Amino acid sequence: MRIKFPPLPGGAFRLVNVALVLAVTGVGVAAYLTVNASPAKAKATVRTATVSRGVVLSSASATGSIVAPQDLNVNFETTGTLTGISVRQGENVATGQLLGTIDDTQANEALAEARANLATAEANLASTKAGVTAATKQQDAISLQQAKSALTQAQQSAVMDKKSQVASVTDAQRQLRTDRGNEAAYVAAVKTDNATVATDETAYNTATTTVNADQAKVTADKASTQDLTNTRNSLTLQQTQDQQQLSGDQKTLDAQTTNSGKAHWQAIVNADQSRVNGDAISLQQNSAQTSSLSYQQSLDEAQLTTDQQTQSTAESTLNSDKATLASHQQSVTSYEVKIVSDKQAIASATLAQQSATLKDTQSVSSAKMSIKSTAVGNVVKEAPATASTLTQQEASVLQAQAALTDAERTVAQTELRAPVAGTVAAVTGVIGQQMTAGGISAASSSSSSSGSSGTSAFVTLIGVSTMEATAAYAESDAAKIQVGQASTVTVPALKSVELPAHVVSVDAVGTSSSGVVEYNVTVALDRQNTSLKPGMTANVSIVTAERDNVLTVPSAAVNGSGATASVTVVDAKGNQTITRVVVGLQGDTNTEIKSGVKAGQKIVVTSVSASSLTSTNSTAGNGRFGGGGGAFFNSVRVGG
Repeated sequence: MRIKFPPLPGGAFRLVNVALVLAVTGVGVAAYLTVNASPAKAKATVRTATVSRGVVLSSASATGSIVAPQDLNVNFETTGTLTGISVRQGENVATGQLLGTIDDTQANEALAEARANLATAEANLASTKAGVTAATKQQDAISLQQAKSALTQAQQSAVMDKKSQVASVTDAQRQLRTDRGNEAAYVAAVKTDNATVATDETAYNTATTTVNADQAKVTADKASTQDLTNTRNSLTLQQTQDQQQLSGDQKTLDAQTTNSGKAHWQAIVNADQSRVNGDAISLQQNSAQTSSLSYQQSLDEAQLTTDQQTQSTAESTLNSDKATLASHQQSVTSYEVKIVSDKQAIASATLAQQSATLKDTQSVSSAKMSIKSTAVGNVVKEAPATASTLTQQEASVLQAQAALTDAERTVAQTELRAPVAGTVAAVTGVIGQQMTAGGISAASSSSSSSGSSGTSAFVTLIGVSTMEATAAYAESDAAKIQVGQASTVTVPALKSVELPAHVVSVDAVGTSSSGVVEYNVTVALDRQNTSLKPGMTANVSIVTAERDNVLTVPSAAVNGSGATASVTVVDAKGNQTITRVVVGLQGDTNTEIKSGVKAGQKIVVTSVSASSLTSTNSTAGNGRFGGGGGAFFNSVRVGG
């Protein structure tokens, strides 16, 4: 605090000093409270940006569609469960390339069975022609015994499966109970942690309040010390002046020769001596006050250090307890997920138990029927052969041969191969899906482009390798578009995917509708996407102008246009200055600046002023009053 006072003797000087300090401090505090009574939201919110070098792009956009001709629907020729997909959408395939496979288990089993049936039919025919032998009878007996053994094995397997499945269900239920118990324990821990964190936050807030109060005391001590120092300097200067005056008046006294002259100057010298003595007393009192205040300041600083340590400890405890709380909350979430998984495991184990029981029942029943079939077959085989039997067995051989041919063809049909070379436009199957027989057919443009459910094609092939996008542009944009310009294609159906492209053609003749003239522009995609489908809606953005390595600012920061264009520059102290600039290319989001500002300068992008609120953050007279700074009133500075 700096205050200029006229020199006053002794106690009068100190009284005036204190009065002025109190008066000025009161004005400063009143102004501070008045200003800060307004809500924080009454202040203007300013968003700034930095002038930098970069690229300015201007583009034209329109909406069109993806196009691709000559589609072909390719399906399996037999039904089955899809087990493999060998191609992806957008992949180029050659003729005969594998597209996908369906489950060949049953087909191979049928093939093996057909081969066995043929061998059996041929053996039966040969055996019938040769007649029943002792070896055949022995073989029939063995077959019957094997069928009986199969029944015994099926029954034993059923008993073992039942025990195993019951144990699986029991284990899953036990795990669910364990996880529920662990979840409850962590839920209780989280409750305790919340209470602990609340207590820690209270302690930390209390410590912070204490530290702030200590800091205020230390700040006040320093200000008072500075005041005393300023006063001591003023007193020292006054003492020097009074001492010089005393010396000069003493010389004048010594030079007097008359009694009246000596009496007059003696009175003046005595007055000078009185002032010098008063100055010494004032300096002595100032020194005492300074010593006392310095001691108080040291005590306040020591208390501040102690309270800051307490605050740091409270903060560490709070952070540690928050970390523990987060860990316990994560454990609760983990066990919630595990409980859901446990329930699913129980359901899965129960379903597996039911499935195993049904399968074992069917196996036992089949084994019993096999015994009966084998016994009857043995009787039939050992009976004398007749002409009709021979004819029937010969027919069986022919049927078995035909069945084998069909089985071999069915196995081959479990693999689907590309009938022609092309590009995979769509793959509609998913692993595990039941595929229906459909064969190969031409797809209509409407069904292939929309990907509608009107076709059940497993794979749709198209005959071109590069897709294109077409869009209609207004004549004002079409005039800026030229072949070869870069563009970007985005498809709303494919989120977060941008495809590079380039302009390949611009229609020379436009189309007019309701007075609006548009020109079709075609762009070729430079990169394919596996999810892209013909007919999809496409947003085409074409770069019509570009400036590289130029000064740029956000377009929102530029006010006016042409010769009246300007920006608002913000200096390091927050002062704003409206500056004229020369603009170049105005891009989609930023604008080229040719002159007026330099790289690195801060400019205002938006400034929202709460004009509807009570405005108290203003300037009055020579004083500036603000929430964070001090208050200046004429030559007196009050505040921190």
